[in-house]
Amino acid sequence: MRARRPLLAFFLGAAPVFVAMLARGPAREAPPPSPPDVAVRPEVRWIAIAGGLEPASTEVSMAQDVAALREALGAADGVIHFGAGPGSPVSVVAEASPPTLRSRLAALFAPRDRARRFVAGPAAHGPARFGPVLDALDAAAHHPGPPLLVYLAGHGDGGEAPAESLFRLWGGFALAPVDLAHVLDGAARPVRVVSSACFGGGFAEVLFTQADPLLGPAEPVRCGLFATAWDTEASGCDPDPDRGRQESWAIHFLHALRGEDRRGRPDPTIDRDGDGRVGLLEAHTVARIRAVSFDVPTTTSERWLVHAAQVLELDEAAPRAALPEEEAVVAELGAALGAPTEAAAERAWADAELALRQADEALAELERRADDAFFALRIRLLERWPTLDDPWDPRFERALAEDGPAIEAVLERTPEAAAHREARAALEAALEERDGLQVALARRRRLAEAWDALSLAGALEAHGGPAWATFEALRACERLPP
Repeated sequence: MRARRPLLAFFLGAAPVFVAMLARGPAREAPPPSPPDVAVRPEVRWIAIAGGLEPASTEVSMAQDVAALREALGAADGVIHFGAGPGSPVSVVAEASPPTLRSRLAALFAPRDRARRFVAGPAAHGPARFGPVLDALDAAAHHPGPPLLVYLAGHGDGGEAPAESLFRLWGGFALAPVDLAHVLDGAARPVRVVSSACFGGGFAEVLFTQADPLLGPAEPVRCGLFATAWDTEASGCDPDPDRGRQESWAIHFLHALRGEDRRGRPDPTIDRDGDGRVGLLEAHTVARIRAVSFDVPTTTSERWLVHAAQVLELDEAAPRAALPEEEAVVAELGAALGAPTEAAAERAWADAELALRQADEALAELERRADDAFFALRIRLLERWPTLDDPWDPRFERALAEDGPAIEAVLERTPEAAAHREARAALEAALEERDGLQVALARRRRLAEAWDALSLAGALEAHGGPAWATFEALRACERLPP
């Protein structure tokens, strides 16, 4: 038996709490009712649900992703639920204003990215609120027709188990795998779910009836492709409108659906089976190989392999299955990473994990120093101007008007200010380095999981029976063009 089984490891790590989480579901407020004036179009082939919780978290890349999806799939065939609805504001990076005393105090006491402007978002058919979203999904899923594609583009939260993953909706409400499964159970047509959100792999649970593995796979088949696993963040959510500077699974996937590389140039190699059409899994495979990002892409068929390995006695000595998508990942990504064998892939993943763990240990110390420096500078200011951290207090404006030069002097020329600048600079450099290490780890984990999928699929194929038939049905669903 190999020392590491990546696919099994990240699901089995949640085993002690998994059943309990499925039983009780994630704790969250009850959603508001759907407004009666939102149009529902049951005949559509695709539904996009996108946006953040509020304008500040609705980055322009989400609107661009939705526009790319609409172009790839056909505007007449789908509906978009975005943010607060048509024209909902999106956040775009803006040139930073020259620093003022007020902006420097804001950066110290209430840090956030204020170099943003807001523009009108895409044309949409409705808001990305809980009620309208579920109404649209319910109507479309239960309307007979070709397979329905559901695309989730936004922010996600993770939990202690896959079923705790959440997709955040406008206003702070959230969609959980069990919510999506309940509305899709008994659908009149197959459904494919695609998510570019953080922790989106938790939505692979929708392959099961009621998102419960104990109830078996749903009928008709439900499959999905996800930017990243249930336990990892995704790249994207970028306020920079320049697509050339963005990098994520989503941008590769959406371009690949149109037979293009991430720069928009035609790329005939994306159509790997040569049938003249790009399937979802072909686009997903391209993104797995090429995206230099935090993403660890996964699918419902991989989730099924893990489930089968948990409940069946599989022969680990069975020959690997012939899965062209996984073979492409191990060949092309393995070559790019200098890890052409399974053993080399596992060593590379272990080395990347160690490097990130060591960086996190160093980062914890730098964060402590930055906190200490902040509190020292904070108290130096507040002991003379007690309301300087509260711009809503009328004495704040009086302090700026009467003592502005003295406040500037504390921020510029005191030992506390110098220590704070030094600590912040060291922390920001370490965070940038950590991002690079996290990308390196994600790419190596993708490679190790592709090797593992080949082995698990081979063992399941040797076992045969309904479990193998379910895997084949999921793969067939994932391979279909959108």
